[in-house]
Amino acid sequence: MKTITKCTLSLLALSISGVLHASDTAASTWSERNPIVFWGDRANEDWSYVDNLDESQKSFSEKLKRLDITDDGDWKVSFAGNVKVALDNRWNHMYDPDIRKHNELRSRLQFSTDVTYQDWMRVFGEIRTNYTNLDAPGPVDDAGTDFHQLFAEFKLLDDGEQFLTTRLGRQEIYLNEWQMMNREPTPVQSSWNAVSAKYSVSGINFDAYYGEEVFPLFDDGSFSGNWDDKTNGKNSTGLFANWRTDFGAMQAYVMSNQLTNSSFVNAPDGDVDIQVLGLHAHDFVSEGFGYMVDGVYQFGDHAGKDISAYMAYADFNYNWKADWNYRVGMNLHYASGSDADSDKVNTFNSLWTGDPLGFAHDGAYGNAMQVGGYSVIEYSPKQTIITGFMSTWRANTDDAIYTLNQDVLFGEDSDEKYAYTQFYLQFHNYITGNLKTEVNTYYALSSDYTDDVVGPDSKDIARVELVLIYNF
Repeated sequence: MKTITKCTLSLLALSISGVLHASDTAASTWSERNPIVFWGDRANEDWSYVDNLDESQKSFSEKLKRLDITDDGDWKVSFAGNVKVALDNRWNHMYDPDIRKHNELRSRLQFSTDVTYQDWMRVFGEIRTNYTNLDAPGPVDDAGTDFHQLFAEFKLLDDGEQFLTTRLGRQEIYLNEWQMMNREPTPVQSSWNAVSAKYSVSGINFDAYYGEEVFPLFDDGSFSGNWDDKTNGKNSTGLFANWRTDFGAMQAYVMSNQLTNSSFVNAPDGDVDIQVLGLHAHDFVSEGFGYMVDGVYQFGDHAGKDISAYMAYADFNYNWKADWNYRVGMNLHYASGSDADSDKVNTFNSLWTGDPLGFAHDGAYGNAMQVGGYSVIEYSPKQTIITGFMSTWRANTDDAIYTLNQDVLFGEDSDEKYAYTQFYLQFHNYITGNLKTEVNTYYALSSDYTDDVVGPDSKDIARVELVLIYNF
């Protein structure tokens, strides 16, 4: 259960932006005939504009969308898919003195069919399959083949002033990952048997869900069984409101989660009942100053221990255009940690928030203080070079440092406050509007802390990832 909750529930909220904006962004971008579009959750895409295109005008992807099933055009079907293959060469990137991972191969494939009736009813189905050569992978990379989504959606209201839809069935509770720095918001692997609704009025979007998470079955030391995903008996509820102002997009949200989890430190394993309050704001611009800020507070109970933890994050950047597009920025991040003898769990658990930074997957996230800087150079057509660094300290020296997925990045066996500094260099390149490649490299400088928890060879902390992504 520990591996399951670490790898899947942490993806529940990849970011804390509004659900409706995911579909709004896809629809508006495609309607403007922008050939460079990469998608997140395929269920949120709006391809209705294809109805107004001649066959000669359509791309390969567009020719698979909005196909007439009946002569009157009331029933239509669309087909979509995405393939992601990654080769990961790691040198002790988890800072573990005993386990070193090398040459991991991962593949994730998802194929979907969307059947609509008069644009007020639809049935969406998506099959997920994945593979990895790791000896002990999590369900994100080794869950076999199963339905990722299979739901019915009904548009109940759309009069130009109000909009209301509801979904019932297995679905991806996906809170939208904004496309910062040309990063690829590929679908997450977390599915829910849920009922959800989207309501919009007077420029305010409301999103709500109630559901039970679906887990791949862990059997014989593996998640790789086919068609064996099961619910875990724990429920989650979320309510989100987002709106736009002259200062950018704002969001407030509350989530209540019940689950079994062993990722909290300084507390025994057991059932968790946790509530989350969050505020988010951002303004992404192509010219001038932009920002993103987050504040999250967690409270509840873990196996009889009170939970009280918080996180704050800020990204400030400046953007300008010339022949190429440029951005420079800085990041600030703080996530609380626990005292060894505390009667409360103060360690911030990233199972219930996203990774707004985008680079913390292999770096510290819980019980961490971080400062970093970065630059982005984007040259046409949509080729991006990203460079930067992130320096990390422990928020509490009694506590371990955790990654976004709740893996122990550093143990507790050191008195050092300063942890490490990691540098990164990334190349994200669109070969076509559907095909993208990524080269992601990371290197961490050795320190007294890494020497304590890894050993004298802690200088060998690096990672090179090659990724190929194709969507249609």
